[in-house]
Amino acid sequence: MQKRKVVEVPLSSIPVVGEFVKAQNALETFKEQHEEVFDEYKMLVEDYNTKLENAGKVVRQQEVSCGPFVLQHFSTKFEAEKLHGAVGREMFMEIGGKLGTKTTYDVDKDKLEAAIAQGKLPDDLVESIKKEVPSYKAPKEVSF
Repeated sequence: MQKRKVVEVPLSSIPVVGEFVKAQNALETFKEQHEEVFDEYKMLVEDYNTKLENAGKVVRQQEVSCGPFVLQHFSTKFEAEKLHGAVGREMFMEIGGKLGTKTTYDVDKDKLEAAIAQGKLPDDLVESIKKEVPSYKAPKEVSF
């Protein structure tokens, strides 16, 4: 299977992209025309985010509600690994402990590509497991 080539099409062929570019340009023009406001807004946002992070850390450390930081409830957590180490497997299982493994599948892409090139896998299997997946670099959503 050959790698697919990237095809670039003109903006006029996908109208919604053309409309996006117009909106992008309008936004950039507006930001340039109001640069002082956006600079001040950026400073205010940075200050807000820093103070939000600091205040959040303190109320969590003190385990209290204060202003917009609302402690909703306490929940009980157990350190299962520590318990297992202290009481052993048998007792751990007896008192409600659970052990498990999660199977994950991954493949060394280079080794698999080499095996495919050497004909070690049937073509129909290769066709069913190999996918060409597009990867995009796209503009980020604007937030304020």
